[in-house]
Amino acid sequence: MDRNWEGFEVSLPTERWLDLLDPKLEEERSEITEDLLEAEGREFVAEVRSKLDHALAVLAVEAQQEADMYWNAHKSAREEASEDEQGRVGTRVRILGVSLVAEWYRNRFVEQVPGQKKRVLSTHIKKGRGHAYSMSHFKKEPAWAQELIQQVETRYAVLRQRATALAKIRRALNEYERQLNKTHSDEV
Repeated sequence: MDRNWEGFEVSLPTERWLDLLDPKLEEERSEITEDLLEAEGREFVAEVRSKLDHALAVLAVEAQQEADMYWNAHKSAREEASEDEQGRVGTRVRILGVSLVAEWYRNRFVEQVPGQKKRVLSTHIKKGRGHAYSMSHFKKEPAWAQELIQQVETRYAVLRQRATALAKIRRALNEYERQLNKTHSDEV
């Protein structure tokens, strides 16, 4: 069977690759070039990396929805609360490099010039080890804010765990790519 695998850009279906394991198809297997095998490996790496980026973006939007819920409830509570019942904690979600960051910060209000609007200074609250913030960071917040933070932080912790799973997959993919490079270099 005469096949021209040179310049073959469309990946073979998985079933066809499995069929080629048949010992009787040695001649067909011999027509598959190293370039095609390398291209298959590189395509796999690119597709999985793209899927990981996509999954991280979806995860970040899911976390942002939690932040949106927090800010909407926070705004409503602030409108009804007295001065000493005001919440001072904020949250934000972002992607740094290939990592999901869902973090909390404490706001303080500083009067610059008497009679003018106060300036807001924010201080990041450190999460520490693990996937969740300790609620002890928020013990000075009003009860309504502590309850709201607990609810959002519980969801954030699960989302951070999912992001950690994605990071593990990414590290494994990077190792696979290193081995692919080694396989298709002059070292082997």
